[in-house]
Amino acid sequence: MVERINQFSIEKNKEIPIELPLSKSISNRIIAIEGLMNVESLDLLRISESNDSQLLKSAFLNFEEQNFDFEDAGTPYRIFTAICALKKSNVNLNCNEGLKKRPIETLVNALRQLGAEIEYIEQHGFPPLKINKCVDLNVRELKINGSMSSQFLSAIFLIAPFFNNGLQIEIENEITSLPYLNMTIELMKTYGININQNKQTFIISSNQYLVNSNIKIESDWSSAAFLYGLVVVHPNLTLKLNNLSSKSLQADAICVTFFDKLGINSTFNDGSLIIKNNNKIDFKEINFDFKDCPDMFPIICAVCVYLKINAHFSGIKNLRYKESDRLNAMEMNLKKLGIEFKYIDNENLKIYCNNINYPENLKINSFKDHRIAMACSIFSKKCNVEIDDKYVIKKSFPAFWDILQQISK
Repeated sequence: MVERINQFSIEKNKEIPIELPLSKSISNRIIAIEGLMNVESLDLLRISESNDSQLLKSAFLNFEEQNFDFEDAGTPYRIFTAICALKKSNVNLNCNEGLKKRPIETLVNALRQLGAEIEYIEQHGFPPLKINKCVDLNVRELKINGSMSSQFLSAIFLIAPFFNNGLQIEIENEITSLPYLNMTIELMKTYGININQNKQTFIISSNQYLVNSNIKIESDWSSAAFLYGLVVVHPNLTLKLNNLSSKSLQADAICVTFFDKLGINSTFNDGSLIIKNNNKIDFKEINFDFKDCPDMFPIICAVCVYLKINAHFSGIKNLRYKESDRLNAMEMNLKKLGIEFKYIDNENLKIYCNNINYPENLKINSFKDHRIAMACSIFSKKCNVEIDDKYVIKKSFPAFWDILQQISK
């Protein structure tokens, strides 16, 4: 179903309180820990309402089943693959066509090193999978490539405490999206797990996760980034975002620093964040590295285009393996505005915004990717925008269109 967003303006000095979704990244890791520890506790846990987190919770609550379908939920699929390899054999892990295009061989190879027997049901190296035999809990060491996705590392780390002698994990090559692995490590520590690190070698002690009754999931910085984007394009708008921390474990908290360069003031006050546009931008080109925060690419790219700021983006290689090929998705949509994409190599991209031309109606192809849809919605300040699939946002931010309507009133 198409979502049509007509041009709108914002009442001067209007401040609007917004309830963001809870962090999907934190929720998924806590669901895994709580599910491994005591599945009944999941019914009492306040977690993200995103489709990803709800699918992972449902999988744990129905753990006796032999067939699971994770739709397009990449992180839950990878985490649950490791958990089934730990605890449950003869399991089919299914997904939709989008997730079937996302590589998983690094994780499968790691689990095979640990003694699991895993079968590719369709294409080698990609989901769906069948777990035929669980890991050998007497294995002590593992080597794994860290350059493809931190999700593979997090999946292995989460099951490591169950090995009889703990597990020594040596990560080869540079770690992609390191903050997400650090998030996993810090959450495991809050549940009583001892983890020692020497460069890229980690020793995780054998232990049981301990109950943590003080756990609280903060709001989602990845979702907040799209609201920063709205404040950029609507200078009169001030938003109050609740339940965000200046000391967040989330990688996308970097958006505070980035949007500060674009004239957005961020003020933390009693558990809330006030964001406001001070209209001070004095440059025409910007550099940004997405290696640690790949989910920021769509909105940062869209904002740079809106402001006619040429950009040099690095750390882009793995953007081709997200919910969509995000490089291609943004290029195909932004070419309609006259934007030029120039790839220097597989890690570097320059975009040129010198010849922007807005049509009366801009039709956006979401490529079934929630972040593409939300990022491109900011162009509704310049023209009428049509998003091909309004429901794609349920993956992470189900209330986004409602918030957009609230802001425009």
